[in-house]
Amino acid sequence: MGESSVNSLKNSLVRLFLLAVVLGACNFTLSQSLVGKTYPPEWKRFTSPESGLEVIQLTSDKNLNCGLYFYNSCFNLKDSIIVFASKRTGNMNIFTVSLRDGAIRQLTDGDKIRARGATYSARRNEVFFGDDRVVKALDLATLKERVLYNIPKGYNIAASLSSSEDGEMIAFAVVKKPKGDTSLPSGRLYSSIIIMVNTITGYSHEVTREESYISHVLVNPVDTTKILYCHEGAWDTVAQRMWFVNSDGSGKCALRPEEDPVLRVGHEYWFKDGKHVGYQIGTQEKRKYIGILDIATKQFKEYPYADDKHTESNSTGTLFVGDGMPKHPDISLYTIEGGKAKQKVLYRHNSSYEDEEQHPHPQFSPDDKSVFFTTDRDGQSNIYIIPLR
Repeated sequence: MGESSVNSLKNSLVRLFLLAVVLGACNFTLSQSLVGKTYPPEWKRFTSPESGLEVIQLTSDKNLNCGLYFYNSCFNLKDSIIVFASKRTGNMNIFTVSLRDGAIRQLTDGDKIRARGATYSARRNEVFFGDDRVVKALDLATLKERVLYNIPKGYNIAASLSSSEDGEMIAFAVVKKPKGDTSLPSGRLYSSIIIMVNTITGYSHEVTREESYISHVLVNPVDTTKILYCHEGAWDTVAQRMWFVNSDGSGKCALRPEEDPVLRVGHEYWFKDGKHVGYQIGTQEKRKYIGILDIATKQFKEYPYADDKHTESNSTGTLFVGDGMPKHPDISLYTIEGGKAKQKVLYRHNSSYEDEEQHPHPQFSPDDKSVFFTTDRDGQSNIYIIPLR
């Protein structure tokens, strides 16, 4: 091979090398993480015909946007943000929206993020979430992640995570789904473990395990030695849904025993005081009541005429918010008067209730000054807030 041919070959190799470097750089740029990306405000404002209150639509992206799971914290009033889940990047990820200017900020960028199951601690300014087979904490100030727990082989996270008020403890269930008939009503075909993790030290421990499908694991917001959980399944087929256990595995008992086969108990949650449990109870007439149970005495009171898919209390347990039913899809406030729930409709949300992402699951802001919810009234799920007068 002549000298000119050798030089030509060298030049060709150099060009190929440079091209590979350029293409590699381009590919790196295209695959960079979207964590920290901001999106412009999407607010829409209108007046509720039912109450005259202002309704603020916080997202209007054409992709799915929804609140976190019904019992999970999502507010930071100091920084005026709400944490929510969205598919605007193609996969479910976690975002914040500013209540000051509507700006949206992306917190995660993955293809297996359990965004709706995340929970947020305003005290620690951290969001806790599942990412495939790992439970993580993410600092909203630095956007740095840290691993808290690795899911055991063969298990998956059930429903979502919950955290204490100070954000120092999280609790959740992992469920092993065996082969064969795995219908929920049987319960016995599943193996579940309740896990608690200290978010500061990373120490984790097993609370209890059962041959049933455990879900809705809720650590007490004040006393982290107390945990609520449920046996998952259709309300009319699971014999006893709502349960209690201490964090050391002791004291396991049924809360609000379903002694009558026609009773259906569920959607349990802790009151902010950590002393009471709120829940819904259905009767033979298939209407729902608001239930309030005192943990110390195990006494409960139940109030009819709150026929909703979901209800939840304000910070003092004196006011409740519900999201109605398909036949009356309303966001309503309830006060307890004369032993009954007295309703005031805030807004007809017209959500389809088609999937979990379309369930409004309303909740009060920590200062009780607004109600936050999800609806797909325009064909796609978005998040809304109603400031209360």
